[in-house]
Amino acid sequence: MSEEGIKAVFGAFGFICLLANIALTIELNNYPMKSRVKKFLFYLVVWLVPLIGAIWSHRKLKIGWAKGDGSSGHDTPVDPG
Repeated sequence: MSEEGIKAVFGAFGFICLLANIALTIELNNYPMKSRVKKFLFYLVVWLVPLIGAIWSHRKLKIGWAKGDGSSGHDTPVDPG
């Protein structure tokens, strides 16, 4: 892979990380957390650990796409009979 190709891959990865971190920061602002220290630590994890921090925080706090409401993408229940 050429040097330009490597730069393009890293640039795309950085852009994806930036979008994920911005989205999670917005969700963390609205998340009801009593401890400001704990909220600050979540912000640190999100911004200091690229992408993995955002995924871990989503799953830990069960916010955004990681809510796990059990609907599995179905809007209406299916009649088994």
